[in-house]
Amino acid sequence: MALRHLGATIISLMPLSAYSDDFRFTWNVALDTEGLYNISDNRAGWNNLLTAGVRACLWKGASLDIEALSSYGLNVPVVEDFQGFTNIDAGENRAFRFRKISYTQEFGDNWKISAGLRNVDDDYFTSSMTSFFTGSSYGNFPTLSMNFPLPTFPLSALGVHVEYSPVEEVVIKESLYNGVASDRVGEQFRVSPRSDGFFNIGSVEYSCEIFDNDCEISTASYSLGYVVGNPLPADSSDRRLISAMWCNVEQPLASMDENCFGMLVQGSWSPNPAIEGCDGYLSFALLWEKEDFATAGVGVNHAFLDKTGETDVELLFGYSFLEYFTISPGVHFIFEDGGRTNVAGLLRLSFEMGNM
Repeated sequence: MALRHLGATIISLMPLSAYSDDFRFTWNVALDTEGLYNISDNRAGWNNLLTAGVRACLWKGASLDIEALSSYGLNVPVVEDFQGFTNIDAGENRAFRFRKISYTQEFGDNWKISAGLRNVDDDYFTSSMTSFFTGSSYGNFPTLSMNFPLPTFPLSALGVHVEYSPVEEVVIKESLYNGVASDRVGEQFRVSPRSDGFFNIGSVEYSCEIFDNDCEISTASYSLGYVVGNPLPADSSDRRLISAMWCNVEQPLASMDENCFGMLVQGSWSPNPAIEGCDGYLSFALLWEKEDFATAGVGVNHAFLDKTGETDVELLFGYSFLEYFTISPGVHFIFEDGGRTNVAGLLRLSFEMGNM
């Protein structure tokens, strides 16, 4: 396998939009453990991810976020796929990684600026629809993760993130990062454009609530974004600009009693991808949610790679119980354009608690 996509959608510790004296210190802990089985090759594995975060509200409109990860996998990966069918695969086993150390300052209702050790997942790709699926590409398009050493799970980099909201429904986002991300403390806290280059991402997002209910997928969201950067290829001394465009559409379709139905559409194109990178990406998914009970979905995505392509069909069901737990059985049908096919199943148990 020439390149493995390790982007992920994990539980998001979203920024606060308002601050209260009653909640000046908040926290969140999430644990995911999953069994993996490649039915085609009779290979089994075990994956674990622990995420812990705290937020201190310093003064009006200001907060400090600190988040860390711990990961452990046994006999993973079980499938040599390009996109990564499990989004909690953090690669090398590590007892501790910093994921975020970031200061945020809000100015009124329109502006927000964040700076520090950050990644792009929370700001651009984590939502109720994208975070349901276990496929990594839903949470970070392969046109980004395969073309850039970008700050995405489990990697982070120093950067500045700015948001401007001219009206309540519209948010304009812009981020600038050091060009190479890392999960090692000695490499994360540096700004070196001469050796690392830069990574820039931005988007315009419109969102509005469609149905007045308690479903997580009742809000519509339409995002159009771009990325540009100049990473130094590992096998070359020549640095060049690489760019991509991307869009994400989340559309609630219907609401009946306590049942909600939604649709997710994603697309991305890179006119000048990296060597052995990704030229384009398309996905389509349908979701069903029953309030405070369960969610199910079917998704199909395809990555157009440099010398081949890969399609992943995912079927997933999630059931919540005992307030803090969710169990999610799923199956992936992975088709490589060259003819190789893998069928892989997973059973994930998630635990989350906190007041963030």
